Amino acid sequence: MGSRLFQRLVVICLVGYLAISAVAGVFMAEATLHPGRRVLSFGDERQAQEMARLHHSELTEVAIAARDGATLRAWSIRPAAATETL
Repeated sequence: MGSRLFQRLVVICLVGYLAISAVAGVFMAEATLHPGRRVLSFGDERQAQEMARLHHSELTEVAIAARDGATLRAWSIRPAAATETL
């Protein structure tokens, strides 16, 4: 009787482990593929402009219209003067 109870307990633990692993995998994949958005504040933009100024660069905002109608926005940081190669 003891070995049958042990086998049942092992099967229940294995099924529980597999179920928890599957659920955790789904949540981890969702979080990896669709990270949360962080809305940038005015202070973030001001900090980026200050950083660009300190490094003698120009900060511009770029907007691209995608085929599905979504507008993709990004910052472009370019040096104010071309760099010399040695």
